[in-house]
Amino acid sequence: MINIFRKLRRAIHDKSTASKKEAKLEGVRVSLANLSPRMRDALLDGWYEGEERRIIRAFVNPDDKILEAGSSIGFISLFCIHNMGVKDIQLLEANPDLAATINENYTLNGRAAPRILQYALGPEDAQIEFGINVDAFASSIHSTSKEIRRVKVQQKTIDSILSEMDFTPNVLIMDIEGAETLLPADHFIKFDRIILELHPSLSGYESVSRLVNGLFELGFRESARDRNVACFSKST
Repeated sequence: MINIFRKLRRAIHDKSTASKKEAKLEGVRVSLANLSPRMRDALLDGWYEGEERRIIRAFVNPDDKILEAGSSIGFISLFCIHNMGVKDIQLLEANPDLAATINENYTLNGRAAPRILQYALGPEDAQIEFGINVDAFASSIHSTSKEIRRVKVQQKTIDSILSEMDFTPNVLIMDIEGAETLLPADHFIKFDRIILELHPSLSGYESVSRLVNGLFELGFRESARDRNVACFSKST
């Protein structure tokens, strides 16, 4: 009986939101075209990237220069520009399907199309397989139950990516769906702050602990945590 009511509620919800073409969250307009029901719900109901937004509000400043690894649909970068006054932010996104969506969202917000580096972030420069997920924000190198297909993409290290950027970032915002634990901790040494979503269900708790302990050994401290999103700041 409970499942019947849940399905009915879902059907009513889907019907009531089906005509919506875009969402507006914290001043940022986002196209709903081609998004999964889960992503549409997250944007329309206001919980999309909630943990990241709260951490960013507390630890990002207008003069920060940011590398965002795992830019997805471009929402977080637009949030940083619109709400935090950030001027320099480099987008990095491995999913080749999302460049058009990012550009559309920037246009919706009256912004010029950003420069997008279309690479996966990893421990070495190589060609790898990357899984495209029904929910675009869950696309990952790890195979998942909602994976649509796997594609070959270029993976690059942080140093290789920095060499292609027009500025030197001091902040890394990273949400790469479990691939974060594949990077040696010393790859992060050039940043002052790292806002990082951890994915223990994908990468395993032991791998997460190894990464976090490695950051501590490099002189970072955990400044804040909101569920699986944490800010690591270099001790001064």
